[in-house]
Amino acid sequence: MSEDCDRKALTNRAVAASIAVASTHCITVEEPKILADAYSVRVHLQPAPIVVRVSTLTPILRYPIASWLLRELAVSEFLAAKTLPLFHQATFCRLVYTVTIDYL
Repeated sequence: MSEDCDRKALTNRAVAASIAVASTHCITVEEPKILADAYSVRVHLQPAPIVVRVSTLTPILRYPIASWLLRELAVSEFLAAKTLPLFHQATFCRLVYTVTIDYL
């Protein structure tokens, strides 16, 4: 039971972090919708066409997380430069979370 409570608290903090990062970029979030909750939490920041990934357990599994995220961003930038239909991606740090915002 304690593990479920801890997971729920982690998810709630991840959603709060995604809203906080969005608000610093003047993105209005009326109703965040959790799309996935595993090693990271993915949240649709409704009504905006934005999905946020908050790395929660990922930093434990992919230590050090910074180099992994930089590689992920480099792949996105490479594909975007090839004019493939792709989202734009940006990464921000908020408290102890890494928040990746995908602009759809």
